[in-house]
Amino acid sequence: MNTDEPQENRHQPATGPKLASQLLSSTGLGSVVAKLNNPELADESIIDRFVRQPTPRQLPLELRKIFRIDPLVKFVSSLFTVGGILLAILLSTGGEVEGESTLAGSLLGVGISALGIGVLSLVNWFSYRQRKLLCQGRVIFGVIESVEESIFVSGNQRVYRIKFRQESDSAIIESKLKGTNAEQARQFLESAQVIRALQHPEDARKIILIDCYSIV
Repeated sequence: MNTDEPQENRHQPATGPKLASQLLSSTGLGSVVAKLNNPELADESIIDRFVRQPTPRQLPLELRKIFRIDPLVKFVSSLFTVGGILLAILLSTGGEVEGESTLAGSLLGVGISALGIGVLSLVNWFSYRQRKLLCQGRVIFGVIESVEESIFVSGNQRVYRIKFRQESDSAIIESKLKGTNAEQARQFLESAQVIRALQHPEDARKIILIDCYSIV
């Protein structure tokens, strides 16, 4: 015990950042501030209630926002689809341009439209698979084995490869996370904490590390 410290300094009230931290913790506002700073996370109680639902689960609004497809991607895909169709119609019925120019313009319009339809279909397919995994996935338990940086970037955030070891049979399943969710996975790795994941009912290789989306 340090007896050199002045007596009056030992019982001074918390000030500045320390006091703010204590107030946030005691009033329950800490999770609100964390959510505002990390839109990829939901309150732990919301995650817990969601996981405990019988299947098919109903997605709460907070999780819909986290797992939604970027609206900009859907908008751009739809714009390409409609714009390509209109371009093909205009060029094929313009009447001023003849021969190969009209044909080339029409094919260009059709190609742009096909690109938009292809991207939109891919986005909708991915959204369907993800929703099925969330709503019908079975709950499994395990630990994070590794968090490795990949070469990919999504939404200006680095994507990480996460290896998850299932508790029941020690199977290693790989998943991907980015940003704050990857940081959550790293914390679980360091603490060796058992966490929950949702496993696709038809493909055991597909999981969502659902606890990595909660504010702990």
